[in-house]
Amino acid sequence: MVMNTLAFPLSQSEGPETGPSLSSAHRRQIRIHAVSRGWHTGLVVPSEGVGCAIPYLKARFVGATHYEIGWGDRDFYQAKKATPCLAFQALFASRGSVMHVVPIRDPLPDFLENCKVAETCLTASEYASLVRLISESFARSANGEIIAQARGKYEDSQFFQGRGAYSAFYTCNRWTATALQSAGLDLWPRITLTSGSVIRAVRRYAKACSTASKPEGVEDALELRQPGEDAGPSRT
Repeated sequence: MVMNTLAFPLSQSEGPETGPSLSSAHRRQIRIHAVSRGWHTGLVVPSEGVGCAIPYLKARFVGATHYEIGWGDRDFYQAKKATPCLAFQALFASRGSVMHVVPIRDPLPDFLENCKVAETCLTASEYASLVRLISESFARSANGEIIAQARGKYEDSQFFQGRGAYSAFYTCNRWTATALQSAGLDLWPRITLTSGSVIRAVRRYAKACSTASKPEGVEDALELRQPGEDAGPSRT
């Protein structure tokens, strides 16, 4: 599990960054979203960048412009029906974790309309840090390949083996907050224990998008994959 240094929030949401002197490296033009589905939160991110770091996702989910990605307890998250027994096991005796990936091919506003959403904008380097943490949250086989698990909760979605153990002290919502902190948001993951607290924190500390004539290319700014990495999935 990738753990980042935790810090108290430092600043309020910034206003739009404008002006011709703003360098491309500092333009905030990559929109990401924290989304809440009841008790669980995840991230909606552009497929560019993530597809570079994890090529199998690009091949598995052809045509996706974005992914919804979440981390959670292996048994509870994949269960057809959540039970109190599974919830207790997840909190106090987790047997592992999974990543859940949902491809988004429809217009993004249509996908987001049924979720609680908080948006923020990142620079290319901030997005690279986020993508790196997401990539490192996937377990790999001895050959460096991601490990496919059961079919996902929604049409054409997929579970993959994750890294780290779920617990009462490290939940799906804390993973989301930690991922956003890695991208430069001034969050304190230790207090973002519920889905509502994550959404409120992101809304409070969100970064506004820069005004620029031409958006930065995501994929060109990211150099995350080692040669030969993630040629395809392994199955258990």
